[in-house]
Amino acid sequence: MSSARRWTGGIVAAIAGITLVMGAAPAQAHEKPGALTARVTDLQPGAADLSSDAGGAGNDGSGNGNSGNGDGSESEAAGKDSTGAGSESAQVGSAKAGLGASDPAPTQTPKKTQPKKKTLYCSYLDGRKGVKAQQVIEVRQTSTSRADVYLCSRKGDRYVRDNTSYTGHLGYNGVTSKKREGDGKTPAGVFWMRGGFGTSKNPGLDHQKWTTVTKDHVWVDGKASKAQGYNTMQRRSKGYRGEALHQTGPYKYAQVIGYNEERTPGKGSAIFLHKHTASGTTAGCVSLSEKSLVKTLKWQKSADVQMVIH
Repeated sequence: MSSARRWTGGIVAAIAGITLVMGAAPAQAHEKPGALTARVTDLQPGAADLSSDAGGAGNDGSGNGNSGNGDGSESEAAGKDSTGAGSESAQVGSAKAGLGASDPAPTQTPKKTQPKKKTLYCSYLDGRKGVKAQQVIEVRQTSTSRADVYLCSRKGDRYVRDNTSYTGHLGYNGVTSKKREGDGKTPAGVFWMRGGFGTSKNPGLDHQKWTTVTKDHVWVDGKASKAQGYNTMQRRSKGYRGEALHQTGPYKYAQVIGYNEERTPGKGSAIFLHKHTASGTTAGCVSLSEKSLVKTLKWQKSADVQMVIH
């Protein structure tokens, strides 16, 4: 082979070697900076021994070897990139796992809004003549001897009804506006509520006088005259006669309804608010269950209380 051909072959081999070296350079951070300069110098005429094909082949082999090392470095870099990608995937997976592991924020059930209670009025009392107390017990007859009983309190110029109504018992002959002694009827009208009494202690009628009765106490009734104490509480020991008040059934708790306070003989007497009797009627009074009666007595906030029977 001529010298020119050997020169040309050497140049080609050297260029191939340097191309491979330059391609691998980024991955071979550990290679010394002078290595590339030395290979470039080999291309200069007379600077290297190009006298034989073996020498060119040797340089070519050296270049291929470097190329092989470069490929290895690229593979290593690619492996590192893959490792990085794997780390990112692991981080994403961890984040997802974290989201899945944590419990969702508890959902608070909205509180149900309680419907506003409708205001109930004791309409019968509006503008009723004689009705002027702060509190009024309304007794509304529903049958001969039955009634609905409402507790009404003044609010402005009207009476507002308590949320509860009670079942009351009346005289066995009903209600009348012309009450007479012994007729078995409950008087109709507007009356002031007076003091209380009973065989038991005061259950909570705090703004009226309370008398715990004994067997000596009577309520003068019947044909007695005014002078004889008609329609008043008296004592047997003082010579008075009348209805015995020591009755543990109806008169465990009772309150005087201020009917016939003029004490007109024969017009009717002993009209009370008291506990139900076994008969389910009264002789002219108004009665409630014991529970309702006690609530009604406690409900009274002053002596300014009336009862309206109609």
